[in-house]
Amino acid sequence: YPLLAVAGTNETQQLFVSGIDPTITCWDLKMERKSYAMTGHADTVTCLTLHPDRTHLLSNSMDSTLKIWDIRPFVDGRGRRRQVKELVGHRHAAEKGRLQCAWSPCGTMVTGGSADQMVHVWDEFTTQELYLLPGH
Repeated sequence: YPLLAVAGTNETQQLFVSGIDPTITCWDLKMERKSYAMTGHADTVTCLTLHPDRTHLLSNSMDSTLKIWDIRPFVDGRGRRRQVKELVGHRHAAEKGRLQCAWSPCGTMVTGGSADQMVHVWDEFTTQELYLLPGH
């Protein structure tokens, strides 16, 4: 599949990728092999971004969810067990644009683009939506 989203880190030598299928794959760059795959989204993943501490991964999907994944070593990597949180409130429209997502620099908030031209901001700990920023 063509790749749509990529996030990586030099510290752990991991590269996270996702294509038009909803699976997120972790590649071990040092060993030059696939480490594990994470499933849980129902549609294409449009953005991947790492937490500032490099312990978690944020994904935005065309299924209108953002998910937070635990990517620390020694976490059971089978399927949904790495998924720790789901954020809802934003939406994708029929054109299925590549909407972005991001962590705040301190890692306590996450943002996600939305087809309604809003940026949604959530508290990472409680998963409650804090702000809705229009005009984007």
